[in-house]
Amino acid sequence: MAQTPVKTLLQLGEPTWREVKNFSGVDLTIGNINYEKGKAGSGKFFSIDFTASNNTPFDLGKVYVSAIVLDKDELPIAVASTLVENLKSKERRPASIPWFSFFPGTPNRVDLTISTNLWETPSLIEQ
Repeated sequence: MAQTPVKTLLQLGEPTWREVKNFSGVDLTIGNINYEKGKAGSGKFFSIDFTASNNTPFDLGKVYVSAIVLDKDELPIAVASTLVENLKSKERRPASIPWFSFFPGTPNRVDLTISTNLWETPSLIEQ
């Protein structure tokens, strides 16, 4: 008969620090933002179209874009996100965040954020 553990021991070793040399930041931008209710027959309730731009000298495997839809009182009424994969250095790529389900309220404005995880970019860390 198996018994449940009585005690667990966790040991942490010395951290391995890695320096990113000559790092001047990550310059990701979002432009050409358009949002609208879905067109009849499209299957979409709402959609945000935009252009994601990688203004860095590094190719990025994963770029994350999050959206908050706000009503006239600046209260959030919907949220969603998307992943833009393999965004090359200096590339501008159109992308979209669709909603296929109804959400309550009337959209007045959208707030988009764009980011990446630098540790997912080995070429940047190994400089």
